[in-house]
Amino acid sequence: MTSSLNEGGTAVFRPSFGGLVLFLGGNPMKTFQVKRKFLSLGDRFTIFDDLGLPSYQVEGSFLKIPKIFTISDMQGQEVSRIEKKPICFLPQFEVILADGTSFTIKKVLTFLKSRYHVQGLDMTVKGNIWDWDFSLEKSGQEIANISQNLR
Repeated sequence: MTSSLNEGGTAVFRPSFGGLVLFLGGNPMKTFQVKRKFLSLGDRFTIFDDLGLPSYQVEGSFLKIPKIFTISDMQGQEVSRIEKKPICFLPQFEVILADGTSFTIKKVLTFLKSRYHVQGLDMTVKGNIWDWDFSLEKSGQEIANISQNLR
């Protein structure tokens, strides 16, 4: 297991099973694992909790513009929807939660590493979202790190 602690008191633990555990102010947050099938038509995968039990189902639209991902709980209730905006100079995604809250993820023009800004939550995403290798920052402090590979 690897871990790090930032100045804001958020500890990020990466257990050996590849999940992610966040401790914010000493309180543990939920750990999740994403398991995807390598060959599949469309995007469909399950998100498991730290006990290995399925927690959410993600389904992406197939050959549809704009691309839409629907995230549902295991009872089939939609908890959020992510829609890629089709006509933009740089990629943008609108995220709508079940309670109606929404925010936008916009790619920022950079020359070295990919960077996204989360409008509505005042967060920054650094790294490669498509390769599942990125971190989330708020006020300049890393609050989460998501990676397919342990670091």
